[in-house]
Amino acid sequence: AVVSTQSTGGSTPLKSRKCSSVAMGTEQESCLAKDMKLPTSKSRTRSDCSSSSDQSLPPSSEERDMSWTEMFSCADFYLITLVYSAIKICRTILNTYYKAYGFTVIKDDRFLTEMIVAGNIVTALSRLLWGWLADRVGSKYLIVTATILGTAGIEANYWSLDSPNSPEILYLLSYCATCLIFASQLLFTTSLYSYFGKRDFGVKYGLVRAGPGIAVLVFGLLMKMIELFRTWSGIYHSMAGLCVAAGIFALFLTNRRIYRQ
Repeated sequence: AVVSTQSTGGSTPLKSRKCSSVAMGTEQESCLAKDMKLPTSKSRTRSDCSSSSDQSLPPSSEERDMSWTEMFSCADFYLITLVYSAIKICRTILNTYYKAYGFTVIKDDRFLTEMIVAGNIVTALSRLLWGWLADRVGSKYLIVTATILGTAGIEANYWSLDSPNSPEILYLLSYCATCLIFASQLLFTTSLYSYFGKRDFGVKYGLVRAGPGIAVLVFGLLMKMIELFRTWSGIYHSMAGLCVAAGIFALFLTNRRIYRQ
């Protein structure tokens, strides 16, 4: 039969018949792509790679849903545990010794007892603030800010009793300020969700809380063994030093929010 090279009526162009006669494979795909102006497999691969550039962005909690065993391979887990332990130790020491230290100058036992009530009210209200900020700013920078403010609050609480005018009021205000700052412990709960996801959340929370609990016991034993912790200046300055160390560790955290905006 004679093959017509002209494209008339119902006849098919020679170029199209050549494409239909090629065996299935990359050559057929390339030939059809030229006729229909479709991207070839190579061009689609390049397109897929370019569209995956968004994967470099920090994933949200839904995309980062790891198990509790996978959490051990993440550096953020150990950093969060260290920072949380340092702040937990400071909060425990402050609540343990604030009354004894205040009684060195303030002889009103009722006033010192009511301070803990005021501190608990401030803590409850400030947790709302910390949670609201964590949704919008992220945990990392809030934790760093809290450690800086915590250092200043502890030092202010220590030096407030040296004031010649109204040491009671200054002691109360500085104590409430430290309670506001240490209420940032809420950030460690929210950061668990944003860093590691919601799967096995109870186990993850228990693991992170176990570290600070052990750290408080160890630090309590050290306070009995080391002479430095037998003075008020040593106790308060060690708390300030722990806050500084917590801030340094927090700088190495990756910043994540609970909700991507």
